[in-house]
Amino acid sequence: MDNSVVSVSPLNPADGELNTMDEYIDTDIVRVSIILEKASTIKAGFSSVDIAQNQAAMNYRETLKNEQKLVVNRIEKSIRGDLDVVWQMTLAANLISANVRYGQIEAIKAVAGVKDVVVEQQYVVDPAQSGNSTNMATSGAQTGSQMAWDTGYTGAGTRIAVIDTGSDTDHQSLDAAAFESALAQLAEEQGMSYEAYVESLDLLDAQEIAAVADDLNVAIDPETSYVSSKLPFAYNYKDLDYDVTHDNDTQGSHGSHVAG
Repeated sequence: MDNSVVSVSPLNPADGELNTMDEYIDTDIVRVSIILEKASTIKAGFSSVDIAQNQAAMNYRETLKNEQKLVVNRIEKSIRGDLDVVWQMTLAANLISANVRYGQIEAIKAVAGVKDVVVEQQYVVDPAQSGNSTNMATSGAQTGSQMAWDTGYTGAGTRIAVIDTGSDTDHQSLDAAAFESALAQLAEEQGMSYEAYVESLDLLDAQEIAAVADDLNVAIDPETSYVSSKLPFAYNYKDLDYDVTHDNDTQGSHGSHVAG
């Protein structure tokens, strides 16, 4: 975001590295990132472009996975118990995320193959703010977006790309008529005609999609990929078709959640 549009102070001014290490006692369970010595796939020099079709990159990732298994075994011997692994990463980072006792961190750092152990920063809803209800009422305070809104910045007209499981195209939040009605209200507030205001926003349209169609790596019909002014481009890169709804998939509605 351009600072000329929004200029606010951060919620927690960065006055040096945050120190969260002293908040725990040895028996506390903490989530940590166990960073391994060997470089991740990307840091090893493999390009992320078409990486799934790069057999050398996939072989390297498999090597990292096997080495992580060995490190987990060493850690379990060191802490004399099972390591509660939450997830493992090999692409952008070579690390193991796990729940451990805080007092075990130094022992894990000493294990062969481990470069560092970092306590992961986690965020939880403040019950005092939410009334014990986890919902969107608390998100503005958590993310700091309320400060942007207070300056008058709405984000209207911003292009947002969501790469996920698709969109609930029937949802009221993705309704083109509601979107265009909101634009009309904003145009009136600006003392502009609807057409002039929309032109100033430079909204994506089928013509612009057609102009870059050759760069999209798949054969796209611009008119079909254009759903509406609210959802100007939609394509299913997994199934190579235009069905981006949640009606015919098994991956859930996460894409619509992210769009929200």
